[in-house]
Amino acid sequence: MKRRIIQLCSIIMAAAMLISIAAADSSPQTALDESLRQLAADVPSPEFGTTAGEWTVLCLARGAYYGTDSKYFSDYYSRIEKTVAETAASVNQDGKLHKVKSTENSRLIIALSSIGRNAENVAGINLVAPLDDFKWLTKQGLNGPVFALIALDSAGYDSQVRQQCVDYILSSQLSDGGWALSGSVADPDMTSMALQALVTYRSNPAVESAAERGFSCLSSIQQENGGYSSWGSINSESIAQVIVACTAWGIDPNTDSRFVKNASAIDALMEYYVKDSRGFAHVLESTGGYSGGEVNCIATDQACYALVSYVRFLNGQTSLYDMSDVSRYTEKNTGAENGTPEKNPDSPVSSPKPENNTAPDKAESPAASEAPKPSAAADESGSKKDKESVTAKKKKNAPKGKTADTDKAANYDVNGDGVINAQDAVNSMTDGDAAFAEEILMWFVNGSVAQK
Repeated sequence: MKRRIIQLCSIIMAAAMLISIAAADSSPQTALDESLRQLAADVPSPEFGTTAGEWTVLCLARGAYYGTDSKYFSDYYSRIEKTVAETAASVNQDGKLHKVKSTENSRLIIALSSIGRNAENVAGINLVAPLDDFKWLTKQGLNGPVFALIALDSAGYDSQVRQQCVDYILSSQLSDGGWALSGSVADPDMTSMALQALVTYRSNPAVESAAERGFSCLSSIQQENGGYSSWGSINSESIAQVIVACTAWGIDPNTDSRFVKNASAIDALMEYYVKDSRGFAHVLESTGGYSGGEVNCIATDQACYALVSYVRFLNGQTSLYDMSDVSRYTEKNTGAENGTPEKNPDSPVSSPKPENNTAPDKAESPAASEAPKPSAAADESGSKKDKESVTAKKKKNAPKGKTADTDKAANYDVNGDGVINAQDAVNSMTDGDAAFAEEILMWFVNGSVAQK
């Protein structure tokens, strides 16, 4: 019996080693290609929202999985026109899509910029103009101005609020050099996002100085394995945001000594790649309602666009949110049917990572990813099976608690960062919904809310 137990233990250890080796064999480029393919299959009909929505569109557009004039994005835009018309009419505040969350507008502007669509006229509604309401932006604390800047600069939209946003971000920098939604200790996610928003203004000495302190802070709080911890858990999304910030500022997160401890930030992110499922996990160890090593849609979105950002950096292309390279959509563009072929499912992957792992000359390189598309992508009136796959994915990643109702669960994310946390309760109070705020806090206190 004892010998049998020893044999079983040996088998388990060998299997674990093989799994580890298989994960290590997946290069960032391969993981990106496979994840984009899976995203396109899992989200055949993206809609307005933080999951199966704008961040997925950003991944597939900036990763060059589909052409910007493809049917996939054209159908998405048609759904967005309808949603924007209905939502803006419901909110009834001159193009705002939410009474408190300016990030609803900002997130959609970013996605539309990535596919070459004009966010100043969506079903006759200007989604950009509301961002000039600085008071509205700051209802979400630092999140509002940060994502407003990213959205405005994604396609160079006119706005009177830029300087106010820059000043607000600079004045919010903590003594340790980082940023946070609340408190006095830097959060890697918020620090990285602030740096992403400030990069366009780097010629300003104050911004350059703040960035130097910000990156020093990110370096100092990096884990020995190259990862990052936020809201009490070591997670993939924090690493992803650091990678996006680094590449935006021209820093290689895989070789720069500031971001390489026992492993680099890229190495750390790859630890979360689940090869069999072709996606990324939120955490490696179960915590806060999440199962360790289980693919998560938010984590996959963020890891994908982080790797897109990294590959674009290596290829000398514009950064993730700098969409000056995107052709503006015109009515003449009709997608794959008229000359812009979508990727063949059986075509080989190209655009490998340069061997020297440094950014080449700034000559435009081939698309960041040549991943194939799924064999069939449903349109707006797609099959029940396709629609159920999106719904199931949302439910799988919804916060664990008293309800599995995904619409209700999604509403808890008042600050729009993809995580349910105490700040959401604060923002609910700001919106005058005390009962809702109390319910969020009860979830938070009882540990049933997934928190980072």
